[in-house]
Amino acid sequence: VNPRMEFRGVVLCVLLSPLGVLSAGIRSTESSVSVSLKPSSPQILYTGRFDHSSPDAPTFSWSSTQISVTFTGSALSGTFTAPSDGARFLIEVDGTQTQIIKLASGASSTAYSLASGLSSTKEHTLSIRKITEDNQQRNKKGQATFHGFSLPAGGLFGSAPSRPSRRLEFVGDSDTAGWCADGSSRTGDAPDKYEDSHQTWAQKIADSLGAEMMVEAISGYGVTSASTPIQPYAVRINPFD
Repeated sequence: VNPRMEFRGVVLCVLLSPLGVLSAGIRSTESSVSVSLKPSSPQILYTGRFDHSSPDAPTFSWSSTQISVTFTGSALSGTFTAPSDGARFLIEVDGTQTQIIKLASGASSTAYSLASGLSSTKEHTLSIRKITEDNQQRNKKGQATFHGFSLPAGGLFGSAPSRPSRRLEFVGDSDTAGWCADGSSRTGDAPDKYEDSHQTWAQKIADSLGAEMMVEAISGYGVTSASTPIQPYAVRINPFD
């Protein structure tokens, strides 16, 4: 046996062994990284009025504005900056309403759990619907900001959900915004606790027709001089910007 050949074989084994350990370490690290989706991604469907001046930090104020996404994974979280008085979001997963989340007043870039305990091998559709209006009504204090979605490691975002063929737009006041819809005569009418635009006549009509809906509604505002006219606000992306 050629001793030089033996020596080379030993050296080769010593070199390969560390490489194998290093490679395994890299794979392990990569598998623990979550999967993110920026707000500017075409994989997200926006319904209603959003200000995309900052593509990865769009703002929105109107009730019934909606953000939808498809994904494969067991859970999904979303990051938001809340209006100064907070906001309520209705979450729908695969066509079923699952929870209402409350954004903490003025909380900045906070991650919220939107879904959990789902099948990790099935594609899901999740929609976020803002069910409160801009109750601050001054400057930009009533605007929410969306910062993106995140999936656990191994998750995958799909194509944007399809937009319905029918589209409806509603202009109104408190009965269209859902003022106190989740309250009662004993709870009072604190809007950031009980307002719910998903319980309105407008939503019922849209649902019955399978239509996408957009809402411009401000409680206490009307279309005549008998109240504060909504017309100057209804044409804005965010009503009180």
